[in-house]
Amino acid sequence: MSYIPFIQRAINYIEENIRDEISIEKVASQASYSLYHFHRIFTSVMGCSVKTYIRRRRLTSAAYDLNQTSKRIIDIAYEYGFESQESFTRAFQQLFGVTPGKYRIDKPYLEFVGPHEIEDVLSEEIRMTHSIVRRDPFYVIGLEKQQLEIAGSANRDETIQYQIPALWDSFLLQMDQIEGRVDPQVSYGIGRPTGGGIHFSYIACLEVESPTVPIPPGMICSTVPGGTYAVFPYYGPSQNIPKLANFIYSSWLPTTNFQLNFGVEIEVYNERWSNPNGDEIGVEIWVPIKDPF
Repeated sequence: MSYIPFIQRAINYIEENIRDEISIEKVASQASYSLYHFHRIFTSVMGCSVKTYIRRRRLTSAAYDLNQTSKRIIDIAYEYGFESQESFTRAFQQLFGVTPGKYRIDKPYLEFVGPHEIEDVLSEEIRMTHSIVRRDPFYVIGLEKQQLEIAGSANRDETIQYQIPALWDSFLLQMDQIEGRVDPQVSYGIGRPTGGGIHFSYIACLEVESPTVPIPPGMICSTVPGGTYAVFPYYGPSQNIPKLANFIYSSWLPTTNFQLNFGVEIEVYNERWSNPNGDEIGVEIWVPIKDPF
């Protein structure tokens, strides 16, 4: 029996009531489990407790309000269920490493926790099949789209369903113009946070031999940093890729000894992995990490 649909109902309830008082008993009832069993199942599936998930989601939503609105910090604190500005500040700094006031002024990059959409693809198998690899810096040429919406933002669906697919459609029509390709059957999606983590840029691209090869009109050349990456393979419907990425950042990473090495996220698409009929796709998501202390 799969626990996924029941836990998803509980998560949906949390998201619908993120600004209201949420009792764990009520959340458990959405999944049709006793409180005891719900705690164990939720933690097993999500990699964190119910209270931790609610706190991370509230603080992420609060960070978005700090960046995008002029609401007073104390009003944001009350809106997301904190008893005082001091308790909100402590929780915010504990999760993000910066105070709400400093974040509003400096807008440093933060790793937000988006709302979960879990399916059987995000199972224990995903947790067990990742690998840790080291990669030297490399160069890519491709088409870039900027000011895209991160998980949890109002226009996220437009980014996932239209803007990024449209970018790939354009790139696939022009990719033959790129010279010095390392492997024409392997393409990359490179995401980088911008605007204090509220937006990101995305490049659909191919790896090239050097940064000196000619750059076709309308494209850019970019250096992808080397380092240590956690690599997560996936084979299945392309619409599940954002859910896999959300699982990695929201559930897998917080339960490991690794720290995120901010700056880039890599998607690797290999034509050799994909279904020729086009209904399924093979991809690896590369997440930059720091070695555990």
